[in-house]
Amino acid sequence: MTQFFLRRPIFATVCSLIITLAGIVMIPTLPISQYPQVAPPVVTVMATWIGASPSAVESAVTVPIENAVNDVEGLRYISSSSADGVSTVTCTFNLGTSLDIAAADVQNAVQSAMGDLPAQVQQTGVTITKNSGSILVAIAVQSNSSRYDTLWLSNYVQLNVVNTLARVPGVSQVRIFGQRQYAMRIWLDPAKLASYNLMPSDISAAIQAQNTQISAGEIGGL
Repeated sequence: MTQFFLRRPIFATVCSLIITLAGIVMIPTLPISQYPQVAPPVVTVMATWIGASPSAVESAVTVPIENAVNDVEGLRYISSSSADGVSTVTCTFNLGTSLDIAAADVQNAVQSAMGDLPAQVQQTGVTITKNSGSILVAIAVQSNSSRYDTLWLSNYVQLNVVNTLARVPGVSQVRIFGQRQYAMRIWLDPAKLASYNLMPSDISAAIQAQNTQISAGEIGGL
């Protein structure tokens, strides 16, 4: 067979072109499920500690989470980042590892370490997603009217856009960068606190007590 094509180079060239063109034509019809898995499964753990410095987040949140997920089966390597109030731990698994099983194993490992995390982190919770944490699409929102500032736009996107995008098939997470929320900031006067023999923790406890939502029932209910 080799001698046949060596003696007929033109015929061999035509056959090669036909095979190449047939492959190009068939590529669009190839099912995605037939493609080999070239990207390793990735599970991202994100924890929020509002107001904490990067060093505090690193020592109190990131390190305990890394120690907890380090023994998960099939784990290839761990990468993490600690920013202002946000800890992100990315767990990359070996090729062939089931992403669903890997996410469940990471979830169980993080739950076992919840007792070592600060109380604020336990209240806000830890988010575990089956993605690499990389940005696929970035959308900018702006207004030409001075009536709508960044706070209004951030709140509008949170209420009307985030949930809609999160329901799109294939979307794992929608994040708002520079998110701003309506809140109340309280400035304390150290001199007045000392005169009333109070600590900042007393003010915080009083605010939390007054902000508690309690089910009061309904009028005429049994």
